[in-house]
Amino acid sequence: MANILKMIKFVKVIRQFFFFTIKVKFHSAPVTLSWFSVSPI
Repeated sequence: MANILKMIKFVKVIRQFFFFTIKVKFHSAPVTLSWFSVSPI
């Protein structure tokens, strides 16, 4: 059961990373850099 929960967490992290990369591609570099410095990832 614990392994399944770990997999779900892993998938959620991958999806968040995927959407973040799409956001970075659509926005300009300075905006993403400032957003990056503000949010601790």
